[in-house]
Parts: sequence; structure tokens; C-alpha cells
Amino acid sequence: MQMPVEWKKSAAGHTFNADVLRFDTFFYQEAWRWCVTDVSDDVVAQGVADDEEEAQAKAVAWARECLTTALGKLLP
Repeated sequence: MQMPVEWKKSAAGHTFNADVLRFDTFFYQEAWRWCVTDVSDDVVAQGVADDEEEAQAKAVAWARECLTTALGKLLP
């Protein structure tokens, strides 16, 4: 079951706070960018996208891939 994701409008773009990770999208130097920040405000992933929707999708895809890999290591 998937839970709906609620992105909140920020000054530069949109933010989704998942308690453990924060996903941000913003327009900077003529490009849409995305980053994932952990609870200590360290950037753990970042990238560039063609538009804001793709930036959100790429941030979520990065987290999904990390979680899938981690679960794969835990489960037989």
C-alpha cells in the first residue's frame, strides 16, 4: 500500500519532510534541482532534473532504491 506524498510549497520550490529524510526541489542556476537531507541536515543525495515534477520523482526514486537495497540485505 502506498501512502500519498504531500509536498509543501517552500520559498524556492517544494519540500517533503519524512522525519528521517527531507526532500527538497528548487530552481537554481537555470535548472531544477533536487536534494535529500538527513536529520542532521547533511545532504545525502542531489541531482538535476528537467522540471520540478521530475525533480520530485528523482528524489523519491533515490530513497526508494536505497530502502529496497537495505531491505534486500535484511531479508533472506
